[in-house]
Amino acid sequence: MFSWKKVLFKGVIAVLSLFVFAVAVFFVGMALLTLDPKDRCLDYGGRYDDATKICEK
Repeated sequence: MFSWKKVLFKGVIAVLSLFVFAVAVFFVGMALLTLDPKDRCLDYGGRYDDATKICEK
């Protein structure tokens, strides 16, 4: 027999799992950005030289 409760429950679980996945991807991306020296240099107003890999203030 068709049950709206099961459909609703599975829908809520699907939406929540997508939300949790999106949040996890966001935090992994942010962690990778903080590890990127070029991005850190630009955050502090520096100029990053790709050739020498040095941050110039």
